[in-house]
Amino acid sequence: MPLQCTSCQTVSPDGAKFCLECGTPFARCCPQCGTAGAGKFCGECGTPLAGGAAATGIPRQSTPSSREPVSERRTTTVLFGDLVSFTTLSEARDPEEVRELLSAYFAVARKVVERYGGTIEKFIGDAVMAVWGVPVAHEDDAERAVRAGLDLAAEVEALGASVGATGLAMRVGVVTGSVAVTLGAVNEGMVAGDAVNTAARVQSVAEPGTVWTDGETRSLTESAIAYSDMGAHELKGKAEPVQLFRADATIAGIGGAQRVDGLEAPLTGRDRELRAIKELFHAVEADGRSRLVLVEGHAGTGKTRLGWELFKYVDGLSSLFFWQNGRSLSYGDGVAFWAFAEMMRSRFGLLEDDEHAQVAAKVREGVATVAADRSEVEWLTPRLMALLGANEDRQSFQRSDLFAAWSTYLERWGGTTPIVLLFEDMQHADAGMLDFVDYLHENSNARLFLIVCGRPDLRARRGSIGSGNHRSLITLSPLDDLAMAELVDGLVADLPPRARTAIVTRSEGVPLYAVETVRSLIDQDAVIPRDGHYVFDDPDGSKVDLAQLAAPTSLHTLIAARLDALTPAERRVVQDASVLGMSFRQSGVEKLSDLPAADIDIAMLGLVRKGVLEAQLDPRSPELGQYRFLQALVREVAYSTLARKDRKSRHLATADHLASDGEATETFAGIIAQHLLDALEASGPTEPDRPEITGRARTLLIVSAERAEALGSSEEALRSTLAALSLEPMPPLRELAELHERGSRLAAKAGEYERAVTLGIEAAAGYASLGDEVARARATVDQANAVRLAGRTEESIQLLQPIYDQLADRSDIDDLLFELTRRLGSAYRGAGDMDNDHRVTMTLMKVAERIGDPARLVTALNAVAINLIDRGGPTAYMALLQHCIQIARDEHLVAELGRSLGNFLAELYSRDLASALELAPEAVATCRQAGDRQYTENALTNASIASWLGCRWDLLMTTADEWFDTHTPTPLWGTIGVVRMLAAREMNLPLRTTEYPDSDDVYEQHGARLSAALLREAGGDLVGAAADAAASLRRTYGDGSVFDDFEVSWAPVVEMQLAIGDVATAEALLALPPALNTRARGPLAQAQAARLHGLVAMRSGEDPVNLLTKAEREFASYGAPFYLARTRLELGTWLLEHGQETEAAALFDLARSAFAELGAVRSMSELATLMGADERVPVGVS
Repeated sequence: MPLQCTSCQTVSPDGAKFCLECGTPFARCCPQCGTAGAGKFCGECGTPLAGGAAATGIPRQSTPSSREPVSERRTTTVLFGDLVSFTTLSEARDPEEVRELLSAYFAVARKVVERYGGTIEKFIGDAVMAVWGVPVAHEDDAERAVRAGLDLAAEVEALGASVGATGLAMRVGVVTGSVAVTLGAVNEGMVAGDAVNTAARVQSVAEPGTVWTDGETRSLTESAIAYSDMGAHELKGKAEPVQLFRADATIAGIGGAQRVDGLEAPLTGRDRELRAIKELFHAVEADGRSRLVLVEGHAGTGKTRLGWELFKYVDGLSSLFFWQNGRSLSYGDGVAFWAFAEMMRSRFGLLEDDEHAQVAAKVREGVATVAADRSEVEWLTPRLMALLGANEDRQSFQRSDLFAAWSTYLERWGGTTPIVLLFEDMQHADAGMLDFVDYLHENSNARLFLIVCGRPDLRARRGSIGSGNHRSLITLSPLDDLAMAELVDGLVADLPPRARTAIVTRSEGVPLYAVETVRSLIDQDAVIPRDGHYVFDDPDGSKVDLAQLAAPTSLHTLIAARLDALTPAERRVVQDASVLGMSFRQSGVEKLSDLPAADIDIAMLGLVRKGVLEAQLDPRSPELGQYRFLQALVREVAYSTLARKDRKSRHLATADHLASDGEATETFAGIIAQHLLDALEASGPTEPDRPEITGRARTLLIVSAERAEALGSSEEALRSTLAALSLEPMPPLRELAELHERGSRLAAKAGEYERAVTLGIEAAAGYASLGDEVARARATVDQANAVRLAGRTEESIQLLQPIYDQLADRSDIDDLLFELTRRLGSAYRGAGDMDNDHRVTMTLMKVAERIGDPARLVTALNAVAINLIDRGGPTAYMALLQHCIQIARDEHLVAELGRSLGNFLAELYSRDLASALELAPEAVATCRQAGDRQYTENALTNASIASWLGCRWDLLMTTADEWFDTHTPTPLWGTIGVVRMLAAREMNLPLRTTEYPDSDDVYEQHGARLSAALLREAGGDLVGAAADAAASLRRTYGDGSVFDDFEVSWAPVVEMQLAIGDVATAEALLALPPALNTRARGPLAQAQAARLHGLVAMRSGEDPVNLLTKAEREFASYGAPFYLARTRLELGTWLLEHGQETEAAALFDLARSAFAELGAVRSMSELATLMGADERVPVGVS
């Protein structure tokens, strides 16, 4: 009987297995119970089925016994791609090479299709068929398919180039239509229908390396894809010719978002760079580790364009991502953290005219949606408000606290989803902004892809930004003539050859030059839009003299000529806008201009049409609703045409306009101040309003400095302060002294110690002349701190001690006393004066208790703990630091937590190595998160020691080298260098040479001197190395004032003495003060003491068995595999020499096994030599 399909209702003849219309499979079902079956009787109820079962497109009941896939009719998009000339290519290659090439091609095809949410239906030889809309349909399936086709053609070309098959290309056809879909089918057999065949036919007529589509696909995707009409084509199996279209480029985000309708040059000559930046994004997706890429190039080379191409790409992918972009201001000399603040304004949906209460509500709501708990909301919100200039009480935070909070917000927001942060014009960024980018890359747990765009001078300021682990540098060099010619052809398809050659030659590889030249032709109507493309429309030369195109000219002159061709109103508006900055609102232009509003409207439209300005329509952009110069150079040229008098009046008008919003004054203080400074520069020295403008500028520079300091941007705050100090006439004496004091404090934070000292002297002198002794003391504390940081500890004490004697008993100046006692205690400790350090530290603790601030309490407790350990109190030290760690965790004090963890680790490794190894990563990560380099290096030192003792040598080498490669040396590197050398020496690897800065800290000196001794030993001078090492050990630990890391350097120095037979010096080193109190020092010291005393006994002809057996037992308990194996080797050596071969052999077997597992080549060679098989390998020096 006839069968009716339940999917499309079409009737098919009896006996058909599939619907003739849609391909849905028919199932024979029992007329009694509805169970599907193919036998003579129903397997469920026994009803006869022969010829009598009901046929249907689906079972009448959904039962588990129905095993056939269900089919339905759907509209899908089918992609069919085929390699061109692959057969010819295969004939000239080895079959194995062909197989490898095909495997690589299949992998590329699968990767691209899956990234765009498609499904590979099948591979047919070297052809691929993919489908979108199965098993789940999306409204943008057709667009993703076309995007995939464009990517696939580009990837195949790149694959061919990588294997030397430069002719390898792919033709792609993409068709949208109705097909029969077998639900539940996997890969081949999923879809069938006319669209499948048509896609293959379309592909067959496409040009190599291109993507062709039918009219339906083009109509669904033309908002985001640029097409060329390729005319009607006869296709096999088609009754009528089919109109086909070539997909040329992606011109918008998904669905046409942010589409560019004006002149846009094709992306030429940047395929490698774009491919690299895409793969870096996918690397973040794959492993969750942050990546940073610096895109570097001169003006007009395409930095912004590369970011736009990446956005279009990732927006078309099926995977989820977040995207924020921000621009550093070219005006105001790098307002603190402006680019990141722009990102967060956009993220929270803040509008320019939002009141403070609205900003606070939006930020709190945005934080609450992602924060872990209520306490985290209370921690994050005020710190984000500070970034946005909306913290009403002007609360100041440590930079480490701010960085940690901002990073945490990104982590909570992103979760496991990649976040792309695009920073533009970073050559204008303040140092704090660059520090934060570094911080995010090194410390954040968010999946960040950080794209930093800037001109070459950015790397001159911050050389490490584009180099290092998971950092990449993309340099946009000028294009070659071939790429420039392709670019010009993409702009105007039919330029006369003479004009085309002239533009290519004159552009010198700078894309902007060619674009501006074509825009000048558009301005003269010599190039006009037609059918979606620009065409040349001056065949008789009546509109433009093509000979002028060949005349050499600069880009600046070319742009100036374009501006001269504007209407008077347009020219006036563009000059006004150039004063406002790269981005601006029309309301700002109206404030500056004396033109009627209607004329400004017309001029703005004309400037957009002529490609001078663009309207910001990106909903993600913080500049939404504003206008923006398409190129920074256009703004610079427009500004340069203003007369001095006009510059002054416009800058003053701009300053008044920006200051009219009282709530925004603090945020824009630096920008307003710069406008006033530019007005001063444009005015004469005798103009009557100059003193008033100077006063306003100085006040705003101070406000800008305060904001920058509150955000932890010391360099930017210092710049504003120095600018305020440079203005004439000078302010009143107290204000001048305050400026000097602020400058001293900021210069020290910025690492400009000598400038800090000079400014501190000026501040103290100013306060002294005013008779303000407290203020003078405050300035002197800043000065003394800079002196100490410059390495002059004794001079710092001489400055601070008289002030301490004068003010220590006062209780009304606790903030000053806290800084005074903290700085003085640190100076005394650096000088090795433990008694005075203890006395001052106890005062510090009392002051911190009175203040009651948790952060200061933790700081004081750390100082007390360090003083106790210096005086031989390790138990109290550890107890205090555990309390500090708890307070810091409870109060979200990131910097104080990192400091406490690092200090705790310093003692923990000598007592509980397993716990130290577990804690070390957190200590280092927290210090790095806090952005505190000094405490990061302290934590790295202790973590490196733990890795050496715990035999995690590969981790030690990698961590140390990464830090050394990306930072400038400090004296703290010495100990890290020592343990790295010990590990490298044992592994028979080159010893790294590092120049350490001078220091008057005895502990820091020891690290540098012992490193030098180890290098001298590796060079073959064993006697000189041993003497240098012993002298350094005595100098550091001889008076008992320093105990830091004694056990780490004690052992190798004693071993060096024994290696040259100097038993007397070795015995003397066993009598150093720290060596006489090993019980208090913990199990590592006790084990090492027993071992070293045993070795000295051996060399003196005494029986070492009891001592070395004790050392073996204690090293086993402590958990130091290498020193345990060394002790067994040394004990076995004595036993072998005294006829106890069996006992010695057992120890040697244990030692050999350990050395082999650890990669201890040096000790393994020593053991082999002892056993009669000399396998020694010399240690190298690099």
